[in-house]
Amino acid sequence: MNAVLHQVSLKDLCKLSDEETETLYSSAYTLYNYGKYQDAINIFTPLTHMNLKETKYWMGLGACHQMLKQYDDALRAYALVIMLDVNNIQAPFHVAECHIAKGDIEQAKVALSYIVDEPLENLSDQDKEVVKRGKSLLEVISTKDNK
Repeated sequence: MNAVLHQVSLKDLCKLSDEETETLYSSAYTLYNYGKYQDAINIFTPLTHMNLKETKYWMGLGACHQMLKQYDDALRAYALVIMLDVNNIQAPFHVAECHIAKGDIEQAKVALSYIVDEPLENLSDQDKEVVKRGKSLLEVISTKDNK
């Protein structure tokens, strides 16, 4: 009985279809794009509870918190993305941005070190761009650190 309970998600308990949860995600994403970050959080948060393993929900939640300058909350969301998908390139980049905003350059360097040596040939164009931005950002913060 206990094993069965661990396999039931909140989504299942709420009897939401994949289409319905995708509609909720789309609504949250739209609110984010319109700068309605708190409203988006109000949707992303229950989505993360409905499916703890869906990284796009955690990325959305992290992005909203980051835009609201709630960096510790953003860092927690991005950390979950990294734990769920070690190949995610975007989460460490955003972790670095949050650490820079908090004034913690050393932690930003650590986060960027996870992506700057990533081989580009197997990455999507979007991820290639993130790696390039990460390299540039690491160069800038390392240069400032040496002055």
